[in-house]
Amino acid sequence: MGGVASTIAALAIANLVLLTAVGCPYRVQGPPAMAETVQVVVVSNASRLPRAQAYLQDEVALALTKRLGWKVGPTGTARLELVLNQERKRQVGTGDRNIPNRWSIVLDGSALIASRQGNRTYAYTGTGYESSRADEPDGLRAAAAACANDLAGWLEAEFKQPIAASVKPATGSTKATSESVPPATQTVKPGELPAPAAARP
Repeated sequence: MGGVASTIAALAIANLVLLTAVGCPYRVQGPPAMAETVQVVVVSNASRLPRAQAYLQDEVALALTKRLGWKVGPTGTARLELVLNQERKRQVGTGDRNIPNRWSIVLDGSALIASRQGNRTYAYTGTGYESSRADEPDGLRAAAAACANDLAGWLEAEFKQPIAASVKPATGSTKATSESVPPATQTVKPGELPAPAAARP
């Protein structure tokens, strides 16, 4: 049994290596296309937490560059404008003697992407968690990262570009074939026979 199992495992590994090396000839979905550099701007901030805006901008810029491969910069011709609403905190856990010890932090708002490809809008949201005032920055950062992930998913869907497999033109003679040349026409008067077709070279 051990020999059979080893043989099956070896064949499976060989097939996996072969598939990886050969690759798939078609890509159903290409990467999101954005030829412009994108500015990430918070145009309105209603949050009471001082770090919320900076965290949101940082995390969104990181998501656009790492996940989508877009260029982000302060002088970009495309703009991602973010409206940040007031955060919402809610108790979600208790400890000994029923004392609250865990809270959620929800960030949300609206987004507008304005580029040469048109304008699109979206409502985003993200949630983080904290267990004390001391780790509030970590929970806020997690909420901002969740918002960024939500926005990146939206942009990925909006700007997706399906691409077909590349096909190289055949090499060799470029001489037109008979299928590509329309048949010649001629006018025949009543009582006349059509002229014989010219011999093909």
